[in-house]
Amino acid sequence: MFAPDSLDSHGQPFWSGPKRCPDPCEFSANDATHFGFVNSCANLIAFNLGIQQNRNVEEVRAIAAKCTAKSYVKKVLVVETPEQAKAREERKEPPPVAAPVSSADDEENLQKLMTELKALIVNIKKDELQAAEFEKDDETNFHIDYIHATA
Repeated sequence: MFAPDSLDSHGQPFWSGPKRCPDPCEFSANDATHFGFVNSCANLIAFNLGIQQNRNVEEVRAIAAKCTAKSYVKKVLVVETPEQAKAREERKEPPPVAAPVSSADDEENLQKLMTELKALIVNIKKDELQAAEFEKDDETNFHIDYIHATA
């Protein structure tokens, strides 16, 4: 919502102190954090679905390296803080006009993904899903690995 150079109501940089401006990054299967996230997340989902987890790190890394994603395309949003809205209203100016957040392409892609997901879950029965009970001291369950990579 806030551009990298945004200022807060006191004129100070919004992204300062503990707040860090997010930015897209290119996935690399060779980056320990990227790979750690994908590996732990995939294995946690496999556990939930009752399918065999893949603990062969090099095999998972090779699979992850083959996957590609579309490049991130930043959408332009108009964001108005409450302070800015109040100041604008005092100047009797109209509210900013925001571009639509989603496009026809987004809706089309979402519908396609939903159709694909529905086809994939046909054979999954709710009572066969396994809940993962969090256990921080088990180094083999991917729980701490996932938390570490996500953080």
